[in-house]
Amino acid sequence: MLAAVLTASYAQSQITFGARAGFALTNQSIKYDGKKPDKEDRSKMKPGIQIGIIGEYTLDDAISFQSGLVFATQGFRYKFSDEWEDFGTVETKTTLNINYLQIPVNALYQMDMGGGKLVFQAGPYLGLALGGKSKSKEKSNGRTETDKVDVKFGSEVGEMKRIDLGLGLGAGVQFNNIRAGLEYKFGVTNLSNFDKSTQRNNGLTLSMTYLFGI
Repeated sequence: MLAAVLTASYAQSQITFGARAGFALTNQSIKYDGKKPDKEDRSKMKPGIQIGIIGEYTLDDAISFQSGLVFATQGFRYKFSDEWEDFGTVETKTTLNINYLQIPVNALYQMDMGGGKLVFQAGPYLGLALGGKSKSKEKSNGRTETDKVDVKFGSEVGEMKRIDLGLGLGAGVQFNNIRAGLEYKFGVTNLSNFDKSTQRNNGLTLSMTYLFGI
């Protein structure tokens, strides 16, 4: 992106910038000893947001390359219920929310539809975790207890890896300066430091991008 800005004096018409905002549904794929938990014990999607700036370098009418800086939330929801002889039914709800700065690098292919364009994109992304919280709510015997814990990042057991690498696939439509798109991202980095366990981000994002200078 820096190189593209520095060469803008002779390639200004090929460079486009934009502002992006979106709604996301995120989750994590978790395995213990190489196996997924039973279906009823798996994590569920949680809502999130995405907001940032992007830049595109156009090669021709069909192909361009895109990068940028995006703030995105990741995480999941988890609900567990169990019966205890002394406590009766114990219901636990947990929400994990992690804030990331992401740098996507995508190749775009655009098809002219007359009044608009059909856009396909694919490429990797790099994510840096800024921080996160785990919020739990437990109900039993008519009582509710709430607990909030900061997510710890590092290489020790019980901590989560800060760097996330992954891939994204998406498609959308563009009319004049407005582009709407749907993208699925899946992490390839194992974020867990527990032995024989894996924890990878994934999610679906619906976004709107306003492109300047078109």
